[in-house]
Amino acid sequence: MRPLALILPLAALSCAEEPCPAGSSRGADGLCVLSGDSGAADGSDGADGADGADGGDGSDGADGLDGDSGAVGFLGAGTHSLAAVEVTVIADASNDLVEPRDLAFDPFAPTRLWVVDRHDHAMVILTNPGTDSQSHWRSAGSEREHWLAKPSALAFGQEGFLATAHDSDNNVREGEDASFQMGPTLWPSDPARFDGGRPSHLDMVHDPALMNGIAWQEANVYWIHDGWNGCLTRMDFVEPHEPGGTWHSDAVVDRFACGQVGYLDGVPAHMEWDAGAGLLWFADPDRGHVASLDPTDATESRSLNGTDDAQRREWEGADLSPLAVDGLEQPSGLALHDGLLLVSDAATSRILALSTSGEVVDWLDTELPASSLAGLEVGPDGALWVVDRGAGRVLRYAAP
Repeated sequence: MRPLALILPLAALSCAEEPCPAGSSRGADGLCVLSGDSGAADGSDGADGADGADGGDGSDGADGLDGDSGAVGFLGAGTHSLAAVEVTVIADASNDLVEPRDLAFDPFAPTRLWVVDRHDHAMVILTNPGTDSQSHWRSAGSEREHWLAKPSALAFGQEGFLATAHDSDNNVREGEDASFQMGPTLWPSDPARFDGGRPSHLDMVHDPALMNGIAWQEANVYWIHDGWNGCLTRMDFVEPHEPGGTWHSDAVVDRFACGQVGYLDGVPAHMEWDAGAGLLWFADPDRGHVASLDPTDATESRSLNGTDDAQRREWEGADLSPLAVDGLEQPSGLALHDGLLLVSDAATSRILALSTSGEVVDWLDTELPASSLAGLEVGPDGALWVVDRGAGRVLRYAAP
């Protein structure tokens, strides 16, 4: 087992030539990192509530969505109407958001909200979001076009770590396999050690490509959407290498349900691991459904080649079970909360609460244009925090 090393001086080689972005400073190791625990200097105050159009009364049963079996406060408590929720714009272009795709609160530092931004391969960290002391910082690490390429999703793991998935094929040439050149990235979750580029990354195993979703299972094990191969891939990074390193040979890569998974360029396909049930829940916008994957009864079918000595295998016989949900067109964002699946529909701009059997418990018409909704998460405050990728914003939906 290789120990996690401190950041090496070689990290300074790739970012020292560029000025640090606003709100960051250069440490002795050469990294441009977030200045202080309170966030970026000159951070913006918490944004005012959105002046969204007053929602008309939602019509029960529209497009097959009944939603009569329960009520979720941040979805309008059964009214399906914006008039029954409080909507707040938390962040927008004034907070350096351009093309956000996913967001997540650090469970070990819940005052920090991390947002992946596809534009220029970045991460935006919002500190104390939605408060008068809100501040922000946008990463600009060197060689980020590879290690944080077109980020589509992020997932926090065990304390001190997070990982990102990237909707990129590394610009492969015709006939090349992007699986040999792209992959998910493991990062430190300490802003003082994160720069969003090569110097601070802790692992990147080349295998999945055109990735639109990621979920943490345990230890350094993550599930990743692999749009290139049409698979759901279980990636065990095992031990991270030193920051900026290249050693990946201890990893274990297992592909499941190959050929049963779709891909839409630029549309997140988020996922969640249900530890209690031992299931992976996956939003597939290309095939128009939410599905669960049970890998329990899968058997190894073949070994796979790669660019290093990591173990790579493909498995068959895993149970992929789509839910039949009338009115769901292009599921994108997905979160597990209180036994419900919260799903954003990119086509209709509705947010649905589903039971794990596919029953529509409640839903909200956000009245946003099509292709707006992406990642979502229930925050520490009990409200629903949502990415509006169309307008480049983070929105908060709460019961009045």
